[in-house]
Amino acid sequence: MAKSSLRILFLHPDDSPEIGPWVRERWDLVVDLGFAGAQTYADWARAVNSRILSIHQFAGQTESYRWVNRIFEQGRGRLLDREGLDWWEILSMKSYQDLHTLFLFRQLQREIGPGTVELAATRPHRFTNLAE
Repeated sequence: MAKSSLRILFLHPDDSPEIGPWVRERWDLVVDLGFAGAQTYADWARAVNSRILSIHQFAGQTESYRWVNRIFEQGRGRLLDREGLDWWEILSMKSYQDLHTLFLFRQLQREIGPGTVELAATRPHRFTNLAE
């Protein structure tokens, strides 16, 4: 018998897992793209009969900052202008959020493990755009 895929719902910060068309479906995991307290997650998990976690639970790891810094280190000192400004460092700040988001997704991937995954989102968000 073939194993079914893991169904994951990305919950936009403006949405609730208890209100919307997604409540009629079964989800193995709901990933909150916002922030909520432990009691809220416990209440939501009971209400929707699914495991719920925040994507941001992985952000507090010191490794997330080291990982992004290692990527930035690759280009430091290579785009210097005649005034000594490092344009790689200046421009890389625009990419920091995207790189940090990528790190959080890598951590989520480790959390859920290998296998087939079906992703859905309550609405577009920078996290869901990266997952596409």
